[in-house]
Amino acid sequence: MIKRPSAKKNFRRKISEDDDGDNPPPPPAINQKGNQSSSNNTSVSVSTSKANVVKNQSQAVQSSNNKVSLSFNHDEDEEQDVFVVKKSSESKKIAKLFRQGKDKSSSSGTSANTSNHPKSADKKKSVNNFRSTSSKDKSVHHLTQQLIQSKFSSDIPDAATIHALKKQRELKRQFGSDYIPVDDTIRYTSNSQESRSNQSSEANSRLIREDDNDKSDTEEDYRQLSFSNIKNTNTIPDASEINQVDDEDEEVSRWEQEQIRKGSAAMQPTPGQFNQQQHIPAANSSTTIPNSVPSTVPIPIVPPTQPTISIDAFRLKLKQKLDAAKEVLQTHQREMDRTTTYLEESESNVMALEQRSADAGNRFTFFQDIRLYVNDLLDCINEKIITIQDCEETLRSLLKERAARIVSRRINDVKDEDDEYLGKTETVQSGVDEYGRDLKMFAINAKQKRKENRIARQKARNKGKKSNLAHEHNQELSTDDELPDSDVTRYTMDFDKLQQKATQVFEDVVDDFYDIRKIMKQFEKWKISIPESYKDAYIPLCLPKLFSPFVRLQLLQWNIFEPNTSDFENLPWFEQLMLYGSDNVDNDVDADDADLLLLPNLVETVVLPKLKWIIEDVWDPLSNKQTQTLISLMNRLLEEYPTVSADRKPTQEICAAAVNRMKRCMDDEMYIPLYHKKTFANFPDAIPFANRQLWQSIKLYSNVFRWYGIISTNILEEIAIDGLLNRYIVLGMRNSSNYQECVKQCNEIVKRLPNGLLEEGSLVQLAVFSRYLVKLADNIINQIKDSKEVVPNTNRQLITQIKELLKIIKEDSEISKISMPS
Repeated sequence: MIKRPSAKKNFRRKISEDDDGDNPPPPPAINQKGNQSSSNNTSVSVSTSKANVVKNQSQAVQSSNNKVSLSFNHDEDEEQDVFVVKKSSESKKIAKLFRQGKDKSSSSGTSANTSNHPKSADKKKSVNNFRSTSSKDKSVHHLTQQLIQSKFSSDIPDAATIHALKKQRELKRQFGSDYIPVDDTIRYTSNSQESRSNQSSEANSRLIREDDNDKSDTEEDYRQLSFSNIKNTNTIPDASEINQVDDEDEEVSRWEQEQIRKGSAAMQPTPGQFNQQQHIPAANSSTTIPNSVPSTVPIPIVPPTQPTISIDAFRLKLKQKLDAAKEVLQTHQREMDRTTTYLEESESNVMALEQRSADAGNRFTFFQDIRLYVNDLLDCINEKIITIQDCEETLRSLLKERAARIVSRRINDVKDEDDEYLGKTETVQSGVDEYGRDLKMFAINAKQKRKENRIARQKARNKGKKSNLAHEHNQELSTDDELPDSDVTRYTMDFDKLQQKATQVFEDVVDDFYDIRKIMKQFEKWKISIPESYKDAYIPLCLPKLFSPFVRLQLLQWNIFEPNTSDFENLPWFEQLMLYGSDNVDNDVDADDADLLLLPNLVETVVLPKLKWIIEDVWDPLSNKQTQTLISLMNRLLEEYPTVSADRKPTQEICAAAVNRMKRCMDDEMYIPLYHKKTFANFPDAIPFANRQLWQSIKLYSNVFRWYGIISTNILEEIAIDGLLNRYIVLGMRNSSNYQECVKQCNEIVKRLPNGLLEEGSLVQLAVFSRYLVKLADNIINQIKDSKEVVPNTNRQLITQIKELLKIIKEDSEISKISMPS
């Protein structure tokens, strides 16, 4: 028993009629009338046997109800819930068979005692009753099995099927002569045979609803069984009784089949029966059926009516059918055309796929070959790139060392001359170096040697420039970058070794992986045969990096500052890669071809980086020749190559390198001596020294403004005007008493100013220079007044030149301050 919590819930449940203490009489059963007497006798026998069986069953149920219901502990309170088991019809029949076997065994002794007084009529009647009862039990058992199978079958009928079956059973119940009810008719049975016979006439005239009579799905089948009151009966029917029951079941089944055949034969409708059936109400109607309705009346079938059709209607119908057929024909024709088109397209697709299959095979083979070639090429380049980088570093160190030697010599020469004119002595402490040399004597000897070399170079320059009168006034603008023969020879030997090493880089490599032409052919074949894949693989973006090691190797011999060097555009790699991707030179060039940028990309990725470190380590801003060469190259690159522009990072790096180099030169190499007049009197060579240093500053000023248009104007003004002109040049000219030389220097300064710099008006940074021009004019006028001589034409021309200079720099207000002497 399942126990529940203390909070009980009251459930309303239907109390079956068998549980009541009183046994009210069941509703009357329905007896049907037949035309044949045999049918009536059989029905009466079956009804009698069934009534006996039902009576025994009801008594057994009533006796069981008087006992305790199903519970494992019947001492519990009645309010507790009980585990109720629904008793099926099959279990009822099995229990009935056990009870009948028990009753039979008990009655066998009684029949043996009374065997001396046989009664043939009574015995025959009891046997017939037993047979009918057993047959009925077997039929009920058979029907119960069918109900269980239909109830638990996976194929559940729908509502329409259930309604049709119910209606068919109701009609058979109403009109069938030998109808055997399949419902549970316990409620309609009575406790006695007499009450059933008295109510038979009334039951025939009343329509019993099937839902009221069907107890298969109601709660009345639920019985509260008490496991504690079930007795173990060892009485089991023997084999003879079971065989007898089976024989009786087969006999009843044969009888039912005969009755079904009779009923189906009598169901054929006739016109008279059809008219009579029009007044029969529906199966679910509440009206009563008269007793005079025969049991053999068949279910009527409505005879079909043939409507009359006119010729026009028939013609119209034919026309409609013809139109429908034509429409179907057109539909089929369109479908056929569509199918034909699909067939042609499919055939063309098959041919195209076959061709594509062959092309795919060729492409696969080509891709495998190009993949292997590229892998081998990359392996070769990765192995040789280290050697190429070593060659570049060696060349850079050679050039940087040579340039640094020139700058260091220039700085030492300026310092030596300045110390000589100022009377400074060496501050080196006495001692011995690691080679056993006296440090002080070694410094004095080195200084004397530098002086001798300096004088020798000046004589050589003067000797070479005597024939060229145009350079006489620029004698002070010499860079003094000549190298001694020993340094030149050493540099030449090192450079030749470097070139020999560069030629041996790819000495052990096959030409297919070294020659630029053969490498180009592999990628050109790819571009021409499969251009889509060529673009999808981004080959135009990869080629500059792929060819860069070979280009870098050839650029080892390129130095823009060497007099006999070739331009990079004249090297073999440039000519070979110029026509990459074009079969014929005469063909029109595709403007959208990405390979047109191969050379500009190589210039950006290879040429500009080398040019950057050349500017940082080799370029001398005090050399007009080197500066002019560099500016010419930069202008050409900016005009001819789209990848060289102000918004590109490599170009910006080159400009930054140039600015840093010019600032370093201004800070380290610019020196303007400010000597006293006594110094000039005591050391006549101090005047040309101071004048030469002043011209060196003007030369750097001029080279800075050569970058106008390449470097930002604000940066150039900061270096040239604020850093050089106002800080060094004007100060040196004020200390000079040679006014004619000062006017010449001022002309050079104004001449080097870019034209676009003064388009918007005068510059604020030139205010110091304009005031110096006015002061210079006043000094010339005062010199004329102090001499008390007639003003020579030379001084008058100097004053006129000063006014013109002020007019060029747009300082008209300063011109009015200069008054020409009379």
